[in-house]
Amino acid sequence: LEPTHATRLRGDYRTGKRLNMRKVVPYIASGYRRDKIWLRRTKPSTRQYSLLLAVDDSESMALSGAAPLAVEAVATLMTGLAQLEVGQVGVVAFAESVRLLHPPAEPLSAAATERVLGEFTFGGGSTSMGELMSSAVGLLADQRARAGAPGGSGLEQLQLLLIVSDGRRTPSWGDPGPLVRAAAAQGVRVCFIILDAQPPPPTALPAAPPAA
Repeated sequence: LEPTHATRLRGDYRTGKRLNMRKVVPYIASGYRRDKIWLRRTKPSTRQYSLLLAVDDSESMALSGAAPLAVEAVATLMTGLAQLEVGQVGVVAFAESVRLLHPPAEPLSAAATERVLGEFTFGGGSTSMGELMSSAVGLLADQRARAGAPGGSGLEQLQLLLIVSDGRRTPSWGDPGPLVRAAAAQGVRVCFIILDAQPPPPTALPAAPPAA
């Protein structure tokens, strides 16, 4: 995730937003010829994203062996995004319905990560991709509206939807192509993170004791 907004003043320019006080004395000593004494915000140094992390909480995740990988992936992503200070990050779990586990307006923390990880059940009966996309686009649209409202950040936000799933399509998925295109039309970029895991081996029954 590249920095998107310039907040630091830097450089030597003939015009700018603020004087570089270290250049003022040399400027005077040069007979006012060395006039590159101004600073500007030119290089992006901070990130302003609006991210939504959506985790497949259906039973197929447990049956495919992807559930432990999903928990590990969520912990890694939430920790890394907090360190990068990317902006607002929300987390939802989805199966036949969508559950908001971490509101985007709340900051990420170790306690928030632990709480989110404890909310997964991996017991949902089906995976409704249409329900997820509708809820996710609506939630991100609300965040975009708050950023542009009076009292908001006023900064343009790049919006990303990260979907963590085992990728096992069922009839309840439908065709994700139109859903992704509809999200893109709303300014939301969608990224699928497919977890490929071997299903757990069947439990072996204990052998019957030999007959006497």
